[in-house]
Amino acid sequence: MASNTVWWNGTNDMAWGQINNSTSTNSATFNGPDGTWLITNDVSQMSPSNMYINASGYSFYGDPLDLTSSGANSALVVAPGKTVNF
Repeated sequence: MASNTVWWNGTNDMAWGQINNSTSTNSATFNGPDGTWLITNDVSQMSPSNMYINASGYSFYGDPLDLTSSGANSALVVAPGKTVNF
């Protein structure tokens, strides 16, 4: 996972800082204009603690996204009026 450096931290692209495939340590936010956004997870299962999607048109493919490892505190939030495909 360290080679995947396309995650924006608000200042720079950086590596996804996940310790292992089932420990949630980071949230993921997908912004930008509505459009067609193909997101392929090809680095193994990722476990974001929360996932926020603020634009329509994101489609997620590839290896699993696990939002259950944070337990009751995990969230998948899609902004009102927006659509996403998993």
